[in-house]
Amino acid sequence: MLQTSGDYEGALVEYNKVVSLLPDDAEGYVLRGLARQAKNNLNGAIEDFTRAIALDNTKAVPFANRGEDRRALGDNDGAIADFNRALEINPVDARTLSHRGTARFKKGDKDGAMADYDLAITADPQYAVAYYNRGTMWSEQHEAAKALADYDKAIELQPMYANAYFNRAVEKNHAGDLTGSLADYEKYVELHPQDSSAYSIRGTAKLLLKDTEGAMADFEKALELDPKNGGAYYNRAGQKLAQSDWDGAIADYSQAILYDREDVGPAYHNSSIAKMRKSDLAGALADCTQAITREPNEAGDYFLRGTIEEKMGKPTEALADYNQTIALKPDFPEGYINRGNLKRLSKDYAAAVADYDKVIALDPQRAEAYRNRGLVEKDEGNLPAAIVDFGNAIQRNPALVVTYVNRAEARKASNDLDGALADYNQAIAREPQNDDYYNNRGNVNSLKGDSDHALADYSKAIELNPKAGVAYNNRGNTRKAKGDLDGALADYSSAIELLPKVAGYYANRGAVRRMKGDLPGAISDLNQSIALDPKYASVYNERAMAKRTAGDGEGSLADFAQAIALDPQPAFYYNRGDSLRSAGELDQAMADYEKAISLNPKFAPAYTGRALIKAQQGDTSGAEGDFDQAIQLGQTTAAAYNNRGYAKQTLGDLDGALEDYDTAIKQNPAFVAAYVNRSTVLKAQGDFFGAAEDQTMVLKLNQKTNGN
Repeated sequence: MLQTSGDYEGALVEYNKVVSLLPDDAEGYVLRGLARQAKNNLNGAIEDFTRAIALDNTKAVPFANRGEDRRALGDNDGAIADFNRALEINPVDARTLSHRGTARFKKGDKDGAMADYDLAITADPQYAVAYYNRGTMWSEQHEAAKALADYDKAIELQPMYANAYFNRAVEKNHAGDLTGSLADYEKYVELHPQDSSAYSIRGTAKLLLKDTEGAMADFEKALELDPKNGGAYYNRAGQKLAQSDWDGAIADYSQAILYDREDVGPAYHNSSIAKMRKSDLAGALADCTQAITREPNEAGDYFLRGTIEEKMGKPTEALADYNQTIALKPDFPEGYINRGNLKRLSKDYAAAVADYDKVIALDPQRAEAYRNRGLVEKDEGNLPAAIVDFGNAIQRNPALVVTYVNRAEARKASNDLDGALADYNQAIAREPQNDDYYNNRGNVNSLKGDSDHALADYSKAIELNPKAGVAYNNRGNTRKAKGDLDGALADYSSAIELLPKVAGYYANRGAVRRMKGDLPGAISDLNQSIALDPKYASVYNERAMAKRTAGDGEGSLADFAQAIALDPQPAFYYNRGDSLRSAGELDQAMADYEKAISLNPKFAPAYTGRALIKAQQGDTSGAEGDFDQAIQLGQTTAAAYNNRGYAKQTLGDLDGALEDYDTAIKQNPAFVAAYVNRSTVLKAQGDFFGAAEDQTMVLKLNQKTNGN
């Protein structure tokens, strides 16, 4: 009675007396063995069952129970031997058959285990444990329907069978029946209301059903019941990580590491992610290394560490970890993508393409691989191939908006401005609040000569992001090109206020100030630009022109020399040539014009400069030839036609001169010099009336200029 009432201590006292009084009575040892078994004194129980068997080896019970204890202690061979002997005595004992099945399963004999569970069910169709055990076998073999059927039967026979509810919940979860799975976890908690782990597990089920609040409540309850439940800390940390509560996640993972021996590696891994997200890269690296120490064959840990090392500016270490990632998991696309990205940045383009090709072989629908390969092709100047790959990426993932931008830039570089514009339109349609896209589309519109739409795009970019300094600068460039110097000046000033360390912005404002006649302001801005970037050649050129206008001829020539030393562009030689020509240094000026032409035979202004010197030196025919060349190359200004007309006039080609003066006046009806020159030709041709009209126009224009 004592043992059946659960008073095992009392039972042991009584059975000790029995054994003492009847040392040769096998039954006494069996009963004491069962009491010791119930008290989890398995070695003591084995001793009693062994003594009982020595006294009487014809009973199945001591063999069966000794087998159970041996199995519990990991001696599966000894357990199977005992179960075999018990079954020789009682071949239809369902409990013993089921236990032998479990021992066989532990030894890896799955067929033998399944056979024993079948025999147990045949022996006793009402024995719930056998159905439960067979269900676990079916689960092991991924036979979900059969496993569920066995768990259902076990629960039908034993409605309070907690482990059957638990296993059925797991199987339902795998089958996608999340609601049914949660219901079984609910029952498991109901049967084990003080089991901390039960709440933790139910919490994970609630997470799958998006019941975040319920899940967190379960994790809290689990920790209330057991403040050392590492699994509950781990699960709660995962939810905090998902909620971007980096500090909370890190704290919980620390507790999980302290209390949960099973998930230490994953806890370090996830803690590393949380620290990386909060920019504690050193801490993230340390945690990830701990994860690798505990699970040295886990590819994901090496991948994560490589990502952290990349962020820390350690490409060599990152590359080694990506290599290890791929060695451990050769079918892991992300490993190849990240390694390919590193190789692209180091300009090892062939290796980068090989990695992206591998990703595409593993997953032909992986848009990112096509995009990244396109970036390599763009870097190498293979724009047609890049455009094709960007198209492939877009086809596979139209939501990857940055790919439209990449293709737009490739198309722009290929001078396909309409295609580039179409891609930016697509990007803006998908992300209408992205100021960069409007700014970039403005650049394309500017290249197309559509200044109005360019201004609208830059203004939209500024509206979306009032701190977009580059958009102010670009709008300033467009306003300058349209002649709105005040608007340009305001935009450049805004760009400088937002980004005071960008040399180009000061250079641009300096150029506008020079155009507006504010020479001290221009020189001040250009000085600042040079201070920020002493190798900015075009700024020296711009400052040289400002100094020339301000009368600082020596300073102007010094700046032109510096610009040429940094970057010998034709325009710089031409500008210095103009300065030297104005100073009367015709030979040096001629040398600069010649140098500009040798660097770029299609640089029209240099022909004009050389023509002016030739005309000054009396080489009128040579001057006319250079003026012709300048006009043919596109320098079709009123001044160019007037200059060529003068050369023709000097050479006696009055009709040709008259035609050029007419063109000059048509282009600029207020061009006084052209009227003066044309009146001279008309007078020489006997057209005194026409000459008089031109002289009258000269007087009117001069009066207007003088304000009379």
